[in-house]
Formats: sequence, structure tokens, C-alpha cells
Amino acid sequence: MKLKRVRNAVFGTPKAQSDASTGFTLSNLGASSIADRFETLPVVRLRYTVRDQVNSIAADAAEGFGIKLGTLPAEDMLIVAAKLRVDLTAPDGLGSTAGEIGVGTVIGTGAVAVLSATSTFEDIVTGQTMTGLTKAGSDTNSEDHDVIALNQVDAAAGSVSAFLNIASTWDQTSAENLSVTGTVDLFYIPLIES
Repeated sequence: MKLKRVRNAVFGTPKAQSDASTGFTLSNLGASSIADRFETLPVVRLRYTVRDQVNSIAADAAEGFGIKLGTLPAEDMLIVAAKLRVDLTAPDGLGSTAGEIGVGTVIGTGAVAVLSATSTFEDIVTGQTMTGLTKAGSDTNSEDHDVIALNQVDAAAGSVSAFLNIASTWDQTSAENLSVTGTVDLFYIPLIES
């Protein structure tokens, strides 16, 4: 399907519009003829499943950690969207201040409260603010994030991994084991040099 038909289906058939100050119209600028030259780009989905990964979280401290999702295909790509469907569970509850969850090419680690502390912790999917972690009692928190992303990843040489990364200031009163389960979908367009 041509981009023109996709555009028309989403936005309706374009009409010539003019700017009173210049007299230019969309027809004059050739917007439709340009769109006719491009085919719809293929979008590839990668689905990763996270099962019962347990990480020890320190009490009253900023801390980041990561879980390896897998190795990316050996090609340069433009990440265009992502779906994060992840459950965080702690037996005694976890307090959290402005935590973030994202995907990067380097595993999250260290005394960091946000993923932006190191750019490669979130260079695939920028850190999303976590919601609803509480301190009292057993707690399972579902993180559901639909993300529009435009991040280029150069993976053509191979051996580039994707990590689900989480960082926060954890404010529970004692060290806690955090279980992480769920799925991560990455949607990308292969970048092929012509």
C-alpha cells in the first residue's frame, strides 16, 4: 500500500490549501506526487518475555538494575514504538520515588534514581515514570506503558543486547527481593543503506 493511501485512510483526502501571504498550495508544492514514490516501510516486532527475575533492592537508597531481554537482530534499526507490560512484586511492599522503567543497550546498575543518569540505560526506550508502588504489605504493581519512540540503534555489527532497566529511590525499611515478570514488545524499522 502506498503512503498516500495510508495517509488518506488516517487523515482523509488532502485538499489544496493556500497561504494568503505566499499563494502556495499543497498541490503546487507537489506533496501528493512525492508520497506516491514511497512504499510503506516494514515494521518488525520483537517480543521478549520476562519470567520471575528476582533482584535484591537495598533499603532507603537510590538503585538501578537491569534484566537482559536478548540480543537484537544484526541490523541497524529505528525503534518507533514499544509496549511494556511488566509486573513488579515484593513480599513486603516497595516504596518508590519517581521510579523509571525503560530499555537500553547497557544493563542498569549503580546508585541511580532515574535511567537518564546513564544514556545507554534508556537508548532503546526512554525511561517511563513508574506508578503506584507502595510500602505496606505484599504488593504487585503493573506497569503498562505504550511508548512512541524514535531511537536509532546501530546493531549491524551484531552482539548488541537489549536490557529492561529499572531505577528509583527505594524507601522501604529493609532490603527486599523484587520479582519482575511480563513482556516487552519493541517495534522497529530496518535501516538499509541504498
